[in-house]
Amino acid sequence: MKKLFTLAIAMAFAATSFAQIQNSSLETWQTKAGVGITGPYTYEIPQNWNLGFISELLAGFGIKPSIGKSTTANTGSFSLKLSSTADTIGADAMAAFSLGPNNRPQAFTGHFQTSGVVTDPNDYGQAIVFMTKWNGTKTDTIGYGMTDLDNAPNGFKPFTANIQYSNNLTPDSAIVYFLYLPEEGNTHVLIDDLAFITTVGIKENITFPELTFYPNPVSGNQKATLKFIAPKAEKATLTIHDVVGKAVKTIPLHTLLAGANTVEIATDELKNGLYTATLQSASGSQTFRFVKR
Repeated sequence: MKKLFTLAIAMAFAATSFAQIQNSSLETWQTKAGVGITGPYTYEIPQNWNLGFISELLAGFGIKPSIGKSTTANTGSFSLKLSSTADTIGADAMAAFSLGPNNRPQAFTGHFQTSGVVTDPNDYGQAIVFMTKWNGTKTDTIGYGMTDLDNAPNGFKPFTANIQYSNNLTPDSAIVYFLYLPEEGNTHVLIDDLAFITTVGIKENITFPELTFYPNPVSGNQKATLKFIAPKAEKATLTIHDVVGKAVKTIPLHTLLAGANTVEIATDELKNGLYTATLQSASGSQTFRFVKR
C-alpha cells in the first residue's frame, strides 16, 4: 500500500521529495503515567510525541488521555489511535521537530481509518501542520495547512494537507497536530505513515513580496502588523475567513503605496481560532494564515 501511494505521488509530481518526520511510521512508542480521578494510570504515545492542548488540559483534571497504540496499521505493526469514549470528549496529539536546510514542504500527508461510517462533518478529525522559523528572538509561524479526516471505515485512506506560506522564508521546524473531537461517542480514528511533500524547481507566484503578518499567533486585543511590497499604487482589500471558509472581516485598504506598505489590523473582535486572510488588488492576490489565541 505504501509503495503504491509513493508511486502515485511520484507520478503526479515529477520533481518531488519526501522530508522525514520523526517516528513517521509510528512504530516506536513510550509509556507515560498520570494520576486520575480513580487513581494512577498509564497510556502509550508515539516516541517524540506529546499530548495536545485539550488532552493535556483534561489530564490536569484527572481524566486519562484517550490516546493509544493500535495493531491495525496501514504498514508496519502499529498506528496512532485517538478515541472518543463515554468519559472523554476526544483526544489530540502533537509532535514538534527540526527540518533540514532548504526544506520548504508543500504538503503534509499520511493515512487514516475511521471506526465506522462518518457522515456528519462534526464527527471528522483534523490533521494540522504549522511551519515555523526562529527569527533571532522568537519562533514565528510562517506556514499552515489543515485537512479533515472524514470517512474511511473500510481501510486506510490517504490524506493531504496543502501548506500555505505567509512569506517566502524557509522554515527550520514544524509542528504536526491531530485533533479528534467528534460529537458521537465511542468512536476512534487511526493515523499512520506520515510524510512531507516538497516540490522543487517551481517558482511561487508572489503578488506582494516580503509579506509578513506579526505577531502570529496574535493574542487578546492585540493589533497585528501587516507589511508587504505593492507593485504599484492601487486600491486593495484584506478579507479574513474563519476555519470553515466564512468571511468574518473585510478591510478596505484604499490606495496602497507603490513599494513598502505597513498596515495595522485590529483583531479584538475575532474569536480564538485559525484564520485565512487574502490580500487582493487589481495586480493579483496573496493568501496567508494566522492564529488568534
